[in-house]
Amino acid sequence: MLFTDGPLSTIDHLAEYEVEVRQVGAAEGINLDAKLLLAQVEMGLELQASYPDLILEQVVVTPPLRLWHIFHTLAIVYRDAFNRRRNDKYQPKWTEYQELAKTAAGQYRSIGIGIALSPLAAPAVPALAGVAGGSLPAAIYVVHATWVNSGGQESAPSPAVSISLPDNQLLQVTPPVAPPLALGWYPYVGEQRQVTDAIAPGTGWTMPAGGPVIGPTLPVGQAPTYYRPQPHILQRG
Repeated sequence: MLFTDGPLSTIDHLAEYEVEVRQVGAAEGINLDAKLLLAQVEMGLELQASYPDLILEQVVVTPPLRLWHIFHTLAIVYRDAFNRRRNDKYQPKWTEYQELAKTAAGQYRSIGIGIALSPLAAPAVPALAGVAGGSLPAAIYVVHATWVNSGGQESAPSPAVSISLPDNQLLQVTPPVAPPLALGWYPYVGEQRQVTDAIAPGTGWTMPAGGPVIGPTLPVGQAPTYYRPQPHILQRG
């Protein structure tokens, strides 16, 4: 996925490092989803300040970037928990995660920023409908879509969308409007890709009479084309 596709990590990611984070959020009235977004905004501003020509829409979410986000979010959560009531029990956690975030940010810059030269934002949800045909029983279908660029790279998947169809109806999927770099798209049903070759932008897909097929599973998104190293500043002597 790309930096601008959505949250870099989730509350579940936070809980992997800090098991009590949900309880702290509930006890102190802290919206953890809001803190995840705030941390991401702050990180984006910090990256753009360090790399003035950086385009966030090209930044690929790599494991070091996600780790930085997790620690930075936890630092914000415990900072807010401390400041709400000046409760000293939260200060050590605030300090700990602040230091971990600083270390993770340094490691991320040392490894380099993952850049996608032909970035594809995750699609919006596709439109679903049912059309008469086949002899399948009533079913609920969960659908995702992905974009494909000229290099065969797939975007992160769209959010899931579902539809309940009665007997003897086939699923029909219409993609959202394609971004400029998308040369095609893939439909996924139940996290399984349904076609071998990408479908042209603007062209819908109708499920075959036999029902969904088993194909490749949902991708996580593009891999970096290259890694941009940390800029080095020469000291004047």
